[in-house]
Amino acid sequence: MAQLPRRIREFLGRIPLLAYLLGFLAATGIESILGKTLGLLIGLGGVPAFFGITDSLSRLVLDKGLGGVLLSLPSVFIYFVLALVYDVLIYILPVFIVAGLLSRPVRWFVSTLPEWLTGFIHMVTLFLSLWTWGGLVEYRLLVVMYIGVNIIMTTSLNLINGYMGEFSCGHAGFMAVGAYVSSVLTVWLFTQDDVFGAPVLRAGWSVILFPLILVVGGIAAAIMGLLVAFPSFKTRGDYLAIVTISVNFIIKSAIENIEKIGGPRGFMGMKGVLRTMESVLNVPWLLIWTFIGVLVTLVVIHNFVSSTKGKGVVAIREDEIAAELMSVNTRHTKILAFTISSFFAGIAGGLFAHVLGYINPGTFTIFKSTESLVMVYLGGMGSISGSVLSAGIFTLAMEALRPLEVWKKVLIWLLLILLMMFRREGIMGGKELTDFVSLERLGLRRPVKEVKGYAPAAD
Repeated sequence: MAQLPRRIREFLGRIPLLAYLLGFLAATGIESILGKTLGLLIGLGGVPAFFGITDSLSRLVLDKGLGGVLLSLPSVFIYFVLALVYDVLIYILPVFIVAGLLSRPVRWFVSTLPEWLTGFIHMVTLFLSLWTWGGLVEYRLLVVMYIGVNIIMTTSLNLINGYMGEFSCGHAGFMAVGAYVSSVLTVWLFTQDDVFGAPVLRAGWSVILFPLILVVGGIAAAIMGLLVAFPSFKTRGDYLAIVTISVNFIIKSAIENIEKIGGPRGFMGMKGVLRTMESVLNVPWLLIWTFIGVLVTLVVIHNFVSSTKGKGVVAIREDEIAAELMSVNTRHTKILAFTISSFFAGIAGGLFAHVLGYINPGTFTIFKSTESLVMVYLGGMGSISGSVLSAGIFTLAMEALRPLEVWKKVLIWLLLILLMMFRREGIMGGKELTDFVSLERLGLRRPVKEVKGYAPAAD
């Protein structure tokens, strides 16, 4: 029994990542064919929306006090067991069976390809899996896109709070700038609106210009971040936190006083933009651009922190005075990092606005900034892998525990307090996934062949 964990690790290590992704893709295909029948057969009423967790917790009776909760626990337990049976038959068994069968051919296939093509195949397989899985229940696609938005937001904030060691607390303000700028532009250009009137451009332009408008929203957020960074980084310590909180409130108040974009009532019409895009070509455009946005964010920030400038950012975190003595232009480096972070926060805001279909200033309060901070510290400071994991875990927890109503946040914050008490460094502890599992073992890089050495002729 003591050898079981070691054998599990060895088994998982023998199977490349692509084989698991193909297994998940096969499982989603099986669910699309047999999921509804199996769900009805075992008493779930069809395909569970979210692995059965949300459906199980929704059976709790919270409005009748402790007695109602206790009486409803057997129903919750039974439904949870049925959902677990469904998940094992639909997901776990197919994933491991298919991954085990395809392990050797996939590893051979991957070893014959260039690394960039291998990465592209992994990304396409993952996207197809998420699309197929989410296509059965629309709510699933919504959760996947929320995860993507939170990954972009958390990774961008980690650049400041994690890698640079500063403390920004108003990132939701930059998110709001990107959200409103991109939303106003897309609604004005591509939809019939009560405020802006008829669309300016034809529907076909929406597919081409939508990603460019997201970038414009990111640039607007970057400019706002630049305006904040210039005066802020003349100070040190906790003053950045005070300044960014103030800017968050300033942006929120400014939006509330612009009646043209709805003021405190909010702004809507982004769903019409998506319908316009889908009328040109019926594919999940928002899922595609969220997926691409996540990849671009991770690649750009990873390359930045690995560059010479990025090393300067990390040096500032360790000792700003020593970094300046070692010829790092600390003020210029801080401003650059803050501007990049604000840009991607604006991209996250633009995607968030179109996922939700409606935004108002109350969405981008200090509480939204606090959620981003929580995800950064949950995943681990200075870890991109940690940001991805924490954004996924936090978003899934918030959605899975939604039936608990107000107790949802109490439970999540309690778990975070316990995490900070017993593991202050977060999930990844400042390390990356590649520090634990090599890219060669995951099948993302060709194994390095050993070169035989030869003795010198003099020997």
